[in-house]
Amino acid sequence: MNPTVDPANGLTATQALEWFQLARQIQEELITSSGADWIDPDTNVLMNLLLQRNDQGHIFPVPVVAAVQGLSRAQPHDGCLR
Repeated sequence: MNPTVDPANGLTATQALEWFQLARQIQEELITSSGADWIDPDTNVLMNLLLQRNDQGHIFPVPVVAAVQGLSRAQPHDGCLR
């Protein structure tokens, strides 16, 4: 992440993606003041979806963003929505 970017002023989509990619790379180092993992299991799942990776770093076979976009364009007559 660009150190000159201040998240308090908001992030562009690209900056947010970079932030989550960096957080994923260093998540082992991110610990709360109580000693717990900063990235909890629920957050980890959301990061996996956003970054299109599983916990081992493998790429999802179908891009999640494309799948979601496809669902948003689905019409009521499509087979899955009957």
